[in-house]
Amino acid sequence: MLVSEIRRIVHERKAMRRRSGRSRRRSLPLPGRRSTRAVRRDGEALALRWKDLAPDFSRATLPDSKTGRSHRDLGEPAQRLLGTIPRIGGSPFVFPGLSPLRPLSRAAVFVLWCQVRTAADLPDVRLHDLRHSYASVGVSRGYSLPIVAKLLGHSSVAMTERYSHLAATPVQLAANDIAAHIERALNREPALQLHA
Repeated sequence: MLVSEIRRIVHERKAMRRRSGRSRRRSLPLPGRRSTRAVRRDGEALALRWKDLAPDFSRATLPDSKTGRSHRDLGEPAQRLLGTIPRIGGSPFVFPGLSPLRPLSRAAVFVLWCQVRTAADLPDVRLHDLRHSYASVGVSRGYSLPIVAKLLGHSSVAMTERYSHLAATPVQLAANDIAAHIERALNREPALQLHA
């Protein structure tokens, strides 16, 4: 997914929330700008319990992920988002369903996702595509495949290699950055020096 597509989805989700008049308390905070920074498989996110989160929300322990017990580091935007979610009715779940003793259902998330993607005029985009976008951004920003694999909870780098075709992007970004730096130095902008 392109950043512009993610922006459309976030915009439509916010608009839907405003139109519905629902409080944030019972409104699923995903998908959104921050959700793409803590992308988890949907089942993992829905089953997430408060006890599985570090007190500062910097890490989630997933007792039964696709790859077994897994620890996931969460970025600061995800930490802030988790800090805004109220605990509902003694539910152990971060995303409780209509019954607080059960997690939010995949069906409920799917219905919401279909509404959001339709409103954003992106009918073919899957929620899982946000996870792929997260990985793609990580690789294109120059993070190594082992780092991206760990963030995604992949058991091996081989599973993450499908994103390696994006690795040329950081090289182009570096070339642009270095050339721009030299150009600014040649134009004698203050505080820029070339070092041999």
